Amino acid sequence: MTATAPLAQGHALNVPTHQRVTRSASNLRKQIQPSSANSDDDDGMHDEVVLAPLPSRSQDDQLSSQTRRQLARPGSSTLDERVSDAEGVAGQALAEAGHGRGSSWYGSQDESLEADGAADVEDEELDDEDDGEGEQEEEDSEAGDDSRSEGELQAIGAEMDALEQAVPGLLGKYHLTDRLGEGTFSSVYKAIDLQNRSFDNSQWKPVERKGKVYVAVKRIYVTSSPVRIHNELEILHDLRGAPNVAYLIDAIRHEDQVLAVMPFNRHQDFRTYYRTASLPLLRSYFSCLFRALTSTHQLQIIHRDVKPANFLYDVTTGTGVLCDYGLAQKIGGDEWFEWKSDCLHSLPGPSYGGLEGRARAQRKMEKNPNACPGLCSGLHGVRLAKPISLYEQAVAMENEWEMWDLKMRDKEDRGQTVTDEDWDALEAYKPWEMPPGWRSDIKRRIQERQEFYKSWRPALSVAAQKAKQKPGYLKEDRRPSVRANRAGTRGFRAPEVLLKCPDQTVALDIWSVGIILLCFLTRRFPFFNSNDDTEALAEITAIFGKRKMERCAALHNRTFQTNVPDYDSPPHANLHALVKTLNPPIMVENSPDPYGPIPSPDEEINKWYPDSDLYQVVDLMKRCLELDCTKRWTAQECLEHPFFRGEYDIGLGRTVFRESAYAAIDNESSA
Repeated sequence: MTATAPLAQGHALNVPTHQRVTRSASNLRKQIQPSSANSDDDDGMHDEVVLAPLPSRSQDDQLSSQTRRQLARPGSSTLDERVSDAEGVAGQALAEAGHGRGSSWYGSQDESLEADGAADVEDEELDDEDDGEGEQEEEDSEAGDDSRSEGELQAIGAEMDALEQAVPGLLGKYHLTDRLGEGTFSSVYKAIDLQNRSFDNSQWKPVERKGKVYVAVKRIYVTSSPVRIHNELEILHDLRGAPNVAYLIDAIRHEDQVLAVMPFNRHQDFRTYYRTASLPLLRSYFSCLFRALTSTHQLQIIHRDVKPANFLYDVTTGTGVLCDYGLAQKIGGDEWFEWKSDCLHSLPGPSYGGLEGRARAQRKMEKNPNACPGLCSGLHGVRLAKPISLYEQAVAMENEWEMWDLKMRDKEDRGQTVTDEDWDALEAYKPWEMPPGWRSDIKRRIQERQEFYKSWRPALSVAAQKAKQKPGYLKEDRRPSVRANRAGTRGFRAPEVLLKCPDQTVALDIWSVGIILLCFLTRRFPFFNSNDDTEALAEITAIFGKRKMERCAALHNRTFQTNVPDYDSPPHANLHALVKTLNPPIMVENSPDPYGPIPSPDEEINKWYPDSDLYQVVDLMKRCLELDCTKRWTAQECLEHPFFRGEYDIGLGRTVFRESAYAAIDNESSA
């Protein structure tokens, strides 16, 4: 067997190491001495995505007050502004007196609130007239955007005071100012990092606003499993330094209270901009999202809950951050021990050359259907002719990598040139090696499942037999129930999740991204709104048709049956026709004549559409919404899509041309 040479990578992302870090999360921030170098200078050396405040009127004379109110972040509130200004006055007074945060901090809040107006007047006198009006207008718009009643604000304030008293580790380190949101398993608060300058912030770039650095404090409810909490913190720690990811800065635990501290990222509600999003905004939005998923997936981590609410996008800067890894799952490394090998998709391997590498693996499988794909599986795997055991697939990967390693060393011994990039590529594609103590247990599974492998039949042939029977289902179904991870949000779950596939891969996150893109292009949110998994499968079938769903189910060793006649031939031939039918204005807005009639005639559309950016973005959505998870493009492959060569929105309608999605990383690194 000959080892396949690695393909050239499009760009080297800032991806965290594959090695697991086991040290305590409470020691993540290293305290430095006051006499050390200025932390502000160090912070400027990092390329992490940062969010800037809204520009003042002097920066954009065309920005009206109505536009500012529309762009005000939903998380802002009058409580936040009042507490922020109070802390500015009280903190300055305490700093001059040489005291830390103590009981006098709370005693000075009421007095500082009364002096709020005077302090603002003094500040405005120091600035020029235009800047003062712009900042005041921004504050008014943020305060006016909060629709919460005074009673709600008081309840939130009492809740934050109770949390600060319940967790002594917060006192003197973080001061909660507002609640940004709450969910089933956690609540998130906005807080001021009081000791920001006392720590080494070299792994993240704090953003100061009005002299303060804000962070997001996530309170994980005590109802969560300890294993789940540990899993989330470990994943957030492993992702430190990854682009466009809300990674872990600090963690605090007191008794049963667990808090995770992450960078604060300003954002707007998805519902305020998805109907009016331009193609440059879509480039900025999805380039950030795919970069975050590239870093996540290369560590064999499934996010499992990709949706607009978990991607914090700021329309004023054109940057976004993926957050909420509470449902994330690590599937790589020793977690492969749980791989069932029941389905017709192979064990995922390292990212190996993108689409060309997977196509080469597919051709290899067609020549020898019983062969293992080895390192050519890629992150999403390839389709198999029949189930292959975990042991056989893992051994094939090990052997192929060892042969590749031997060839590299033999080449070096003969005096031929072997570059550092070649060795780095070899190390990057190193597969999981079964621990010696596990080999016998994993190999024993082959003997235990001989009956399954011998009696296995393709699901399509089973479905053809059942189609001849009377449609329906058993009243007393005595077959063993199927258990699989179904975590995620309704409307964004991939077909393999709905079909309860036991061997799920990172490809399910790409499906969720495709659904977000579908919401943008059709201007409908949520696009799917089913009540259960059966209805969700029916909604997907209404778009893709019965035949494709049957083949998708067969991939996961399932049968799909329906007697709904409309599913035999879906109303839309493809996703291009779907977007055109559900959103006719988008075809006119992106045409050479944006003021033409709606809907535009088909003969006019056919003249410009195949060569347009709109065609490319729909094609990108098509790559994400492949029913076959092995054909679904990876996040890295999506970043190489032709759509990402064009104009990018860098905030408030300002655009810049970039050759690729990777150019944004280079620009942020040099900023």
